[in-house]
Amino acid sequence: MYPVTWNPAPNPSSPPTTTPVRVMPVATRVFLTGDDLSTRQSNATLFANDEIDYANSVFRDNRVGIELDAVDAKSVTPPNTPGFETDIADCAEGDRITGDQDHMPSTEPMLHIYLVDGTGSSADAFTCGASDTRPYPVIYLAVGRSGTILLHEVGHALGLDLPGAGHTDDIPGFDPADVMAGGYADSDDVWRSRLTIGQVLRMNADAGSWLTWATNIGGTAFWPTTAPRLACQCGHQDPTGRCPRLSDDVARKRGGLGGLQDWDCGDQIWMDPLDFGENPLALVAGREWRTALVECPRFFTGYRLDHDGRMYLRLGKATQQVNLTRPGSCQAWAAIFFENHRPVFRSDAAMDGAWSVAADTRYARHVLSPMSTVAVHVWYDIKDDGLIAAALAGTEQVYGKVNRGGLLFAWTRHNTLPTTCPSDIAGSPIKYQVCWSSTSGPTIPQLLGQKWGLHLLTGVELSNAVYAGNVMDPTAPGNTLTLGQLFHVHAMLKTPGFDCSTPTSDCPPLEADAAP
Repeated sequence: MYPVTWNPAPNPSSPPTTTPVRVMPVATRVFLTGDDLSTRQSNATLFANDEIDYANSVFRDNRVGIELDAVDAKSVTPPNTPGFETDIADCAEGDRITGDQDHMPSTEPMLHIYLVDGTGSSADAFTCGASDTRPYPVIYLAVGRSGTILLHEVGHALGLDLPGAGHTDDIPGFDPADVMAGGYADSDDVWRSRLTIGQVLRMNADAGSWLTWATNIGGTAFWPTTAPRLACQCGHQDPTGRCPRLSDDVARKRGGLGGLQDWDCGDQIWMDPLDFGENPLALVAGREWRTALVECPRFFTGYRLDHDGRMYLRLGKATQQVNLTRPGSCQAWAAIFFENHRPVFRSDAAMDGAWSVAADTRYARHVLSPMSTVAVHVWYDIKDDGLIAAALAGTEQVYGKVNRGGLLFAWTRHNTLPTTCPSDIAGSPIKYQVCWSSTSGPTIPQLLGQKWGLHLLTGVELSNAVYAGNVMDPTAPGNTLTLGQLFHVHAMLKTPGFDCSTPTSDCPPLEADAAP
């Protein structure tokens, strides 16, 4: 890619220099068990070499500019453990079983390919994206299966992951000849032999492609830092953007079922059926696809989206969907806030499935719990007898339905305002005590917020759009709270899972919110 300046005159243009084909080093590991092991290992090595040769021939035919080179190949002696089998079901199990066989190159990064007995399902292979604990992708390939599967998985490693899982079956303009087609078409002699220009550009220049961000052990980039690193668009109708559309090519567009939907370009969380008219929001922590491996955590919003007869929380917004990937040592969790129920916290491990480079759907089970009741003694001057009811009702709205606070209140009123406000009454639960005046000092929501880890806004916070109309504004208090503020409140109230007690706690900043 190079810049061209067009004008009304004829403009001959050619790249100032040509660049050689980029050789992508590959480490192959034959990791088999069972009888006749030496023969099976030898056959697996031949199978891997054939798969690499086929991938390279397709890359040449489609002018991809990339070549795989198996520079580090070996067979692994399996552990002498009864019943042990290299049937790798998922990425976490793969890291656990094969991680000590990974090659840590001193001069260049390597794509890792493991030839194993099976992949735990009917799938022939799968690709595990990198994380900060393993800064390169790993492909697990069941020996002797499809003759084009490595080529397909390398496409995933080079950024062909969206929409959906990156498969082209349901994308208009593609047919089974495309490398990223899923399923089987063994009777089709052109199956998995084509790549479009839109795909080739993403493999070479999208920031989601391993080729664009791979570094050696010393941190030197595999591809020059001046080279393009794009965030190509994604959509179920493949919208226009700064990159060619995925199906754009010199060849005429082909078939395709066109079954993709808006939500196929980002992640979502599926919840239990909510039969109570709920409209939840979520605050989700995780590492976003295309970001640096050490960049964690970031916080994203989950919005309600109903489809296929189920309720989901879609990460991001309609115009900016979020795709999280394997967190490594980063925080990964979801905090879900409801109008009429207590918020719930779900760690990464507590949700079915896992985040990957594809558009994932994960399941958060048992999310509905009754709202929490908080006991509060309110002290006020007798002259405020006519105002106290509205003040308490407003507090209930702030920490209840309006902001999805999940709190109910048991009030005890004292119409005598003491000189010094009494201390909270210890116990389980604590009985909080606040002293309020309609003419001076903080509001009741502010007094409670200060007890629960919030502070009155100051300085630049007052001009931050996320705090517009916020309860903790000292001069013009509104009735809104951010999801980050609610997280801190429930951490102080010790709602299960919510924790801000240490620097390493799963705790978002106060300004984290669903608002812009």
